Amino acid sequence: MASNIYTTGLRNVGAFQVSGVPWITGSTLTGNAPSGPGQENGEDKIQFPYVTKSIMITRTGGVGDDNDLRVHFAAEADPGNVITGKHYLTITSTNSATLNVKCKEIYLSIVSTSTDTATYEVVADLTAIPAGSMFALTGSGITD
Repeated sequence: MASNIYTTGLRNVGAFQVSGVPWITGSTLTGNAPSGPGQENGEDKIQFPYVTKSIMITRTGGVGDDNDLRVHFAAEADPGNVITGKHYLTITSTNSATLNVKCKEIYLSIVSTSTDTATYEVVADLTAIPAGSMFALTGSGITD
């Protein structure tokens, strides 16, 4: 006798239809210096504990903090051409963007390569799907 077990997963519609659990972070990204442990120069990797339902990224800025912020789904140094292929979204000034996507991580980078800064806030709507269940985002529109 076969049994069907209904569990939370990437193809589980109910996991994305219910309200998500809020998750918030923020930082100031500097062009040539890592902004925290494990960060690349001029790039922050935001890792979510669960798969996202949606993500809102806001450029908060301040005096002298007016650099554009790039949002992408692969690191600049990963194989492929994230930056040269323009596989990113640019957030300018004190604007924001909401992405209704499922992912386990995003990358934020500053457009300037100097010591300029870009301050941001990230608010995510998380599902109950563990991040380890999510596949790596690569290919057309991400890295190619």
